[in-house]
Parts: sequence; C-alpha cells; structure tokens
Amino acid sequence: MAKKKELPKENLMTLYLEEKKTCDEIAELYETTPNTVKARLSDYGIPVRSRSEARVISLERGLAFTRKGCLPWNRGVPRTPEERAKMSEGQKARYASGAVHPNRGKHLSQSTREKISKANTGKQLGEENPFYGKHHDQETLELLSRQRIEWHENNPGALTGENNPMYGNEEAGKKISEAAKARWQNPEWREQQLAIRETCKEKLSASAKLSWGDPENHERRMRSFLEKFPMTETEQNLDCLLKMHNLPFEYVGNGKLIVNFLCPDFAHHDKPLLIEISKAKYRSGRHLPSWRAEKYAAFGYKVLFLMGEDITGNNWEDICLAKIRDFIAAVNS
Repeated sequence: MAKKKELPKENLMTLYLEEKKTCDEIAELYETTPNTVKARLSDYGIPVRSRSEARVISLERGLAFTRKGCLPWNRGVPRTPEERAKMSEGQKARYASGAVHPNRGKHLSQSTREKISKANTGKQLGEENPFYGKHHDQETLELLSRQRIEWHENNPGALTGENNPMYGNEEAGKKISEAAKARWQNPEWREQQLAIRETCKEKLSASAKLSWGDPENHERRMRSFLEKFPMTETEQNLDCLLKMHNLPFEYVGNGKLIVNFLCPDFAHHDKPLLIEISKAKYRSGRHLPSWRAEKYAAFGYKVLFLMGEDITGNNWEDICLAKIRDFIAAVNS
C-alpha cells in the first residue's frame, strides 16, 4: 500500500488558516497534488473553504481565481471586435431560445456583498480601470437611456423613500457631499462640469421636444400623469347623479379617453358626446371653454360645459339634469 504523504497538521493549519494559502500553493510546497492536501485537511478536521470564500481570499491577495493562483493566459489581452460580436450574438441566441440566466432571481447575501466590496476597494482606479479614457458610443448611450426610462416606468417608486438603499444613511451622504465640495474647488474640474451641464441641458431639451412630438408617447405620458389623481368631490357628485338617473355617461377624467391631447371629465357610452366641469379659476388659456370646444370639434366631438357653480348651488341636481337632457336631445334632433 502506498504510504501517505506526510503533511503535519500544525503546518497545514498555519499555511491554510493563518496565511490563507490555497491548496494548490500548499501542494506545490510539499510536491504533491491539491487533492492530497484536501484529503489531509479532511483527515485533520480542518474545514475546507467554499468556492465563494476561496474567491474572496484570492481577490484579497490579488490572485486570479484559477488553478495554482496563476493569471489567466488572456489577462490584459483585449478581445477583437469580431470576437465580441460573436459572443454577443451567441448570448442573444441563447436567451432568445428561452434559456434563463443561472443567477436570475438570486441575490448575494449582505455578508458576501461586504466581502466583495472590501476586496475591490481601492482597485481599478484611474488608469487601472479598464474603461479609463473610453466613452460609450451614441447608440449605446441611447440604449442605456431607454432601459433606465423603461425600468423606472415599470417600477414606480422603487428607489424612493425607504426603498432607496441609501435611505437614512446620513454618514454616507455626508461623505459624498464633502467629496463633491472638494472636487468643486478644482477650477479645471468645475469648468468641465459646467460644460457637461450645458450639454446635458441641450440634449434633454431636444429629447423632450422629440418625445412630446410623438402623439402616442404624448398620450401615454398624459395617462400616466392623470391616473394618479382621484376624482374631485364635484366630479364624484356628478358621477353619482349620472348613475342614479341612468344617463349614458361615464367618468374618463383619469386618462381613459384622450381627445386631441385633452382629457374630458365624462364621455357618452356610444356617441361622441362629452361633459366637462368648468371652474371659474380655470377659464383662461387652454382651459377656456370655447378653446377646448374647438379642439374637441376637430375630432367630431360635441361638449357640454357645466359651470362649477352649477354643481355647488342649492338646486344643482335639477340644473345639471336639465342641461344634460337638453344636450342629448339637441344632438338627437
């Protein structure tokens, strides 16, 4: 029977636990194999590191996570555009076929996050950062912008208040503030930021004009804005009156119906008839009844304006019913 390789327990504990050496490094010192080292660790009851723990230690010691702690053969060798394109197409085809990323839905524990953060702190700064001096092309910037907008629209309020990971972290906020003030004292950096700010303003302005120039996007934004507001007391009173007397109108002031970029308060179930509540303080500009009536008429709609005082007076129910019935009769005649 082959004799076991002598690996003293005390030496193993010193090398593996105190000096944080890998099994590959210990095997090299004793001219044996990593599997033999692992077997001795098991024999002595010394707990073997998990893969994640081994990775953190390798990062802390500046080692690549490869066999024998050697750097990978392609370290520092940039991939060609053809290689990148091929890898990208392969990933797209894989996920388009229904494959699910193995880490989807999984999250790192807080302790693991802290270990990775500690291992990476102070690394890849300045010229050591692989993206140092590089910039995204316009197509990539537009893609990133669209993805951010879509994410925030699909996850409203996900990063506000207590949902924000920085919420209540006054110490971190103070550090960020002090660092920003220190940078602002540098005239060169300040001039650069002011120039970037002006460029951003111009881009945002152009993007907003282009976005609002798209009718579908304009209506979508209007609906997103209007659906956040509940019915006013006046609208609720009129809605109850319409339902009580079985009048064929429904509330659409939540953005359910957009006509020529205007949102009426009530709309007929079948006919192009609208009802709007006009309050005195809003009877100017785009809220002027005559102006709104013209906008609705351009799309074939007729509108009845009920003055706010009509719905707040003593006989408001009788007044409104009479006006609505006269409005329907005039259209039918």
